[in-house]
Amino acid sequence: MGRVPITCSLDNSEAIANIYFGHTFAFRTDQLTPDDLFNPRSRLILQKSLWAAFIYRNYFRSDCVGRLDLPANDDDDAIRWVRALWDIRSEIGKEFTGRSLYFTYGSYYEDESDAGVSSSNYFRKRFLQGVSAEDNNDEHRQHIELIMKRYRLDKSE
Repeated sequence: MGRVPITCSLDNSEAIANIYFGHTFAFRTDQLTPDDLFNPRSRLILQKSLWAAFIYRNYFRSDCVGRLDLPANDDDDAIRWVRALWDIRSEIGKEFTGRSLYFTYGSYYEDESDAGVSSSNYFRKRFLQGVSAEDNNDEHRQHIELIMKRYRLDKSE
């Protein structure tokens, strides 16, 4: 499998934040009408998108400044995800993690089987799909799963 070209710098924090926020929100919110905000299923889709956008924004902001800068609350799944991604970056590589997240975004879609799944497991499923797209021989899969376990992100519902 050839490398997919990425047309912006992965070192420009504003560009990355704008791309992920813009695409995530546009992709999810253009499917919603004002009436949908009263529909529990539609609100769940929006919530999972906003949750993922938080992870992307905090990971790439930290990535651009070269240090992890987060609140100390490790009990929050989204913050634990950012910490796990930072460890993946540190242990496997910056480019690998950035490209995996790029492909993770491409796997964000609504799936009926995800109706009752937590935001963390919804993200987990898509992140592992993004990892497989970047690392199609699954060379790093076991290492990544150990990192996820370290942060209690290895459980599926």
